[in-house]
Amino acid sequence: MTISVIVPAHNAAGYLRHSLPALQRSTYPAFECIVVDDASTDDTAAVCQAFAVQRVGLTGAAHGPATARNRGAAVSQGDILLFLDADVVMRPETLSRLAAAFQNETTVAAIFGSYDDRPLAANFVSQAKNLLHHFTHQHARPDATTFWAGCGAIRRSAWQAVGGFDEQRYRRPSIEDIELGYRLTAAGYPIRLDKGLLVTHIKRWTLLSLLRSDVRDRAWPWAWLALERRRLPNDLNGHTSQRVSALLTWGIVGSVAGAWLRARRRRSSRAAFVQQIAPPAGLTGLGAFAGVLWLNRSLYRFLWRQRGFGFVLAFVPLHLLYYLYSTTTFGLAALAWRAQKH
Repeated sequence: MTISVIVPAHNAAGYLRHSLPALQRSTYPAFECIVVDDASTDDTAAVCQAFAVQRVGLTGAAHGPATARNRGAAVSQGDILLFLDADVVMRPETLSRLAAAFQNETTVAAIFGSYDDRPLAANFVSQAKNLLHHFTHQHARPDATTFWAGCGAIRRSAWQAVGGFDEQRYRRPSIEDIELGYRLTAAGYPIRLDKGLLVTHIKRWTLLSLLRSDVRDRAWPWAWLALERRRLPNDLNGHTSQRVSALLTWGIVGSVAGAWLRARRRRSSRAAFVQQIAPPAGLTGLGAFAGVLWLNRSLYRFLWRQRGFGFVLAFVPLHLLYYLYSTTTFGLAALAWRAQKH
């Protein structure tokens, strides 16, 4: 069984210097590596040459990873297509694990893994983002309804049957892998989440880049996709506990905002505002906050064990912000979608 490793790369020379050597340390010999250079202006081409991997060059403006992955798959020869992001470092046993899984589970069409709990970037936002991804995947159902192309493999026959990634709709990094997973599931192709298929993420996130990616490239297109399909899978980020957590987070905001407005109307002093929060809004807000903590207790315990109590204290406000901007984006997308239909 030959595995074609397809790596979309746009100005990713720095990442490839980490990920390509890891690929060459693979214990599985029957593979090829195809780097699709998506109109890079850095020395991605030189890095590909240095590590002797096949390079497919795209010209003009950047086409996006959906197009890049499709172009790589079109020239590949493998029975299995492994899509690996340029900023992902796999382990020596990754390909062997995938090959064994596809050989043992002949009905499975696609398999994907998750980031491990050791992201390379040391800053808080990068650690928080990656550990949340790791925890979410590690606690999701093995029988998945979606797909992840950070490290995800598909049988060539299934990929061809559903037509690959939608490169017309997704022309920049987005949810093209999620949408592909939905089509695979709808066509009757089983997808499995292998929680032992772990890779290291080396991307550095800042608060601004996280917000931009989560809102523009994830939440907004994902909301449109869910509305079009009239289906919100009860798994991963869409689990019922996460939906309730989002509602409770808005309850916290509403209780504090209500107290602030009452204080403004009465021209209260700052001390009086604090007094007003305590009885009416305080109980409601504290109850909602306690609900969020309870629903996410497993996540917070995991983070405590991994990074300590101080990390959890810093993570909780970021987590609440995540619920706020995700649900706000979904709501705005729903209004736009409804307006378009009418």
